Amino acid sequence: FCALEDLVQRTFAQGPRSPAFAPRAIANALPAIAKGFRLGRQEDAHEFLRYVLEKLTKEGSAVVEAARPPGVTGKYTALQSWFSGALRSQIQCCHCGHESNTQDPFLDLSLE
Repeated sequence: FCALEDLVQRTFAQGPRSPAFAPRAIANALPAIAKGFRLGRQEDAHEFLRYVLEKLTKEGSAVVEAARPPGVTGKYTALQSWFSGALRSQIQCCHCGHESNTQDPFLDLSLE
C-alpha cells in the first residue's frame, strides 16, 4: 500500500495544473488487492474501493485504532470511522401500530 500512499501524496502535492501521471504501481498490484482483478480488464470502481478498504482495514499494524461508537465491539479503525455508518429501517404494523426498528452497519453504501 506504499503505492497508494505515493499516489495520494503526488495527487495533492502537485496542484491543479500538474501533468497527468499513470498509477502504474497500483495497476501492477491489482492481483494483490483483489485476486479477480487483472490489468487491462474492465473492473467496477465501487468494487475496487471495497477491496482497497477491506485490505487497508486488515492491515492492522498500519491502521490507527479509533474511538468506538456505542455498540461496536472488537477492532475499530480510523478508516472504518470515516467510511462506516448504519442504515436504519423502520416498519410499522398497520393493524396494531407496533414499530420495528433495526440498524444495519455498512462500510459503504451503494446508491442504486
